[in-house]
Amino acid sequence: AAIILTESDGSTDVDEFGPTSDSYSLQLTSVPAETVTITVAPDGQLDVGSGPGTAIDLTFAADLTALDPQTVTVTAVNDTLVEGTHSGTINHTVSSDDLVYPTLVVSDVIVSILDDDLLPTLVISDVTVAEDVGTAVITLTLSGRNVYGAGVAYAFSDGSADSSDYSATNGSLTWSANTSGTKTIAALINDDSYGESTETINITLSTPLTATLVDGSGVITITDNDSAPNLDIAKTVALSGTTAWPGDPVTYTLVISNSGGSADNVTVADMLPAALDGQDFTWTGVITANAVVTHTVVATIDTDAGYGTFILNTATASHALSFDSATAGFATIDDVTPPSLTAARLISPTDIITATRRPTFVWEGFTDDISGVISYTLLISSSNDSVSLQSITTAAVMESVFTPTVDLANGVYTWTVRAYDAAGNASAYVTPAATFTITQGGIYLPFITKGLASGPDLVVDEVTATASQVTITLRNAGTEAVADGFWVDAYFNPTQEPTLNKPWPTIAPAGAVWGVTKSLAPGESLTLTMGDAYYFGPPDSSASFPVGATVYVYVDSVNHNTSYGNVKEGNESNNLSTPVISTAGDSAAAAPNIAAPASRAGLPER
Repeated sequence: AAIILTESDGSTDVDEFGPTSDSYSLQLTSVPAETVTITVAPDGQLDVGSGPGTAIDLTFAADLTALDPQTVTVTAVNDTLVEGTHSGTINHTVSSDDLVYPTLVVSDVIVSILDDDLLPTLVISDVTVAEDVGTAVITLTLSGRNVYGAGVAYAFSDGSADSSDYSATNGSLTWSANTSGTKTIAALINDDSYGESTETINITLSTPLTATLVDGSGVITITDNDSAPNLDIAKTVALSGTTAWPGDPVTYTLVISNSGGSADNVTVADMLPAALDGQDFTWTGVITANAVVTHTVVATIDTDAGYGTFILNTATASHALSFDSATAGFATIDDVTPPSLTAARLISPTDIITATRRPTFVWEGFTDDISGVISYTLLISSSNDSVSLQSITTAAVMESVFTPTVDLANGVYTWTVRAYDAAGNASAYVTPAATFTITQGGIYLPFITKGLASGPDLVVDEVTATASQVTITLRNAGTEAVADGFWVDAYFNPTQEPTLNKPWPTIAPAGAVWGVTKSLAPGESLTLTMGDAYYFGPPDSSASFPVGATVYVYVDSVNHNTSYGNVKEGNESNNLSTPVISTAGDSAAAAPNIAAPASRAGLPER
């Protein structure tokens, strides 16, 4: 006689998911003399039909049915404990009045159980405390159990609070196997005397052991219990002299007062603008209640700051609970006056004939008492071509020279120069312009010696123009007297450079006319003004003139019957003046007499 135990597929395997079941069978090999009972007893993780851990009895009658196998169906108990793949055991006990079967031993069945439970979860809470709480406590909660136990590491870090606001130690927490619930960690809060905004401390969980982090970041929020600070800043600026010049030092004084509670982490800042050279100022520190702190900031006015420039900058005092700002400014010395022509002089080349195609131009005497002369513009014109050579910038500005980098052609040239100061103001061109001749070939020696044109030679020495007056100084620069009458035209903003037989109405929106019938001896000068004996008023001349206009004067300007005007001159190429700019003039000046001369006798037709 024997009892046969047969497992399906050679083993018994179940899981907690469905749960799913498996089975095995028990069979007697011979008919017993008496009824045989086999008690099937599972442990608490298994169910064989009567409930978790509850035994059942299999009965084999004392007849041929005892030879039929009986099946035991096994199901796993679906618990909430994290166990992983584990096993359960089913014991068997045989009882009978038969003499043989009670002596037989039936093996235990070891059942493999596949777990369906997830790891326990860990969360950390947030907490808000007053600064005088002493100790801030934060809670960690483990939900769910496992057979291994659980653990986690924690670390404190600064939020808006720092080490002066709290003290805490990093560490770890553990839960024993088959347990869950809460545990706490703590931080000591420093109750200082500074008015502060709400501050925070961060707690971070890491490296969980057989647990899942659901919320691994906690925050301790500290509410302040001190009076807020009240900052005020005042700012003044001191110059090194009575006026501010580019390159001068300046000193700012910052006075910060606190009429509220004590404040730490106060930041005072003064950022210098581009017009100042120096270091931006920043200070961070403590200002206690009712205290005053003073700082100075030294800078230098940039040499490129300009003249008449207003330099403004702002200083700030800032704290989390209080802010104030203050501004101070000053203006650099203004310069609206152009360089002076009082001592200006054109040195060379003047009144010469030369074969040098690149003559060296020399001038001197421009002065500027404020920003200083820094550059010049040299203007050269001739009967052959007209060119404006490049601006010349020098460090030593009282005298200067220039040699062209290209050859000048044969011809009669006039040249003049104007100066610019560092503020951008420009002087007028030096008048009268200087004259010289370039020629290669035969040279008339007496002309070289005297520097004068043979015969009469009318030139314009000086021109001034305002909205209500034009003054012209003419001179006979030749060797013979001017005996014939001639016209003089003044052009305001002409559309082209004036030439012979182009009276002002044909190329300019405004102008004036004089008809000169006076004889001029060699070297003799004549000054023309509006309303004088030679002036032709309206309709020949304009009643008023634009301000800021470019003004030219052409002497011996009209005679349609000749190619040289009405005066046959030894030099016909120097009858056009250097241009000047008209100004507003003196508004209190009396209006000139603009009655026309009585006669045009001796003058060519216009």
